Amino acid sequence: MGSGREDSSHPPPLPLYVLRGHLAQINVVHFLRSNSRLLTGDAEGWVIMWKISSRRPLVVWRPHENAILGLREWGEDKVITHGRDNKLYAWKLGTADESGLSTTLPVETRSSAGGQSHRAPWLLHSMDTNSLNFCSFAMCYEHRGASANTLAPLVGVGEGDRSSADSILIALPSALDSDSIDIMQLPSGNRLYSSIGMAKTTPTEMRHGLIVTGMAMSISLFHHSPDSNFLMLAAGFESGHVCLFGQDTSSVNHSVSPWQSLYVHKAHSQPVLSIATLSSTTSPFIRNYIFSSSADSVIAKHYIPHPPTDDTPSEATAKPPKTVTTHHTGQQSLVVRSDGKILATSGWDGKVRIYSTKSLKELAVLKWHKDGCYAVDFGYVGGTEGVAGGDSVDMQLQKRETSVTGMTVSAAREKREQERHWIAAGGKDGKVTLWEVY
Repeated sequence: MGSGREDSSHPPPLPLYVLRGHLAQINVVHFLRSNSRLLTGDAEGWVIMWKISSRRPLVVWRPHENAILGLREWGEDKVITHGRDNKLYAWKLGTADESGLSTTLPVETRSSAGGQSHRAPWLLHSMDTNSLNFCSFAMCYEHRGASANTLAPLVGVGEGDRSSADSILIALPSALDSDSIDIMQLPSGNRLYSSIGMAKTTPTEMRHGLIVTGMAMSISLFHHSPDSNFLMLAAGFESGHVCLFGQDTSSVNHSVSPWQSLYVHKAHSQPVLSIATLSSTTSPFIRNYIFSSSADSVIAKHYIPHPPTDDTPSEATAKPPKTVTTHHTGQQSLVVRSDGKILATSGWDGKVRIYSTKSLKELAVLKWHKDGCYAVDFGYVGGTEGVAGGDSVDMQLQKRETSVTGMTVSAAREKREQERHWIAAGGKDGKVTLWEVY
């Protein structure tokens, strides 16, 4: 794909496909199952699962009575939905469960209400949440290996690891205080940690002084490294602060010990709208970072420290983040691609912008939506290709053609579609655009 930067003399890129199924604003888009499926959720509580190769709906239902805040996959046969109706649900929705469910789109019924006639997937778990601040949940898998607390983040976990994951951790704004965060476990539904935030830091962490963060706006839960028991929680707040908290889950008293405040910085003058993490679990050669966007025009790259010890304080407390002023206010959603080389933001001006994670340099602008663009997601891409280095586009295409030799026509088409470097964007207009980048 050629560059779509606004200062380029080349014509801007166009989406490969436009999915028209929703009547209301798109709040969430999420690729799953090796890019064979796309979940989209709107402001009226509707969720559609699309088949990428045919661009047709496979499942349509209305799991929530209010706006969709978050959508994620859990293993190979479960989907989690989070709504503004203060509910989080886990549904059984594997490939075998797709048949027999409703495929009637909201746009076909000309109504965003109702949904009673749509057969929903089987409900496995239900959880009450605090959705006052529009903050979506975050999750990471809990693997039972040498330690019951060994965790791996959702992004970067291989397909085989995902299928074997039988329990997960869910981070949500606290039920008692929107300024702090709780961590729950599924399928048990137990609350493991409560009220994580600046008000709950240990006395030794008061070097940051009294900080009033306001409500949590965006959160990310991840492990510092694949072989570590140190769990990290990053959060962007209403005040413009980005904070990082940590807990050694191998400790005997970890469930009652206060979480440590590892990093605090106010990189934004307006509320943080989105954060995304890039950790060494995604690639062993990538340093840990938190990226943040806001209602202002700044994108910030925060450096995640190594877990502190008694003798070694957090190195990031003295290292300011790298920031860039984009001159584009309101970059609503921010995601990092799985190979760690590029990130994307969706903006109130209706444009999706692609940036280098290394330099924060703007690489491309995707313009199609006339009004605001509030959701964006990358399809999964391996770590050997991308913006910086790797094969040329022609070489990549040649490899894809070679890899499908001997398959049936339909299987070859499906594989080619899954191997595209997808990016999906959802707009205020209720439409979802599919693009291919780098």
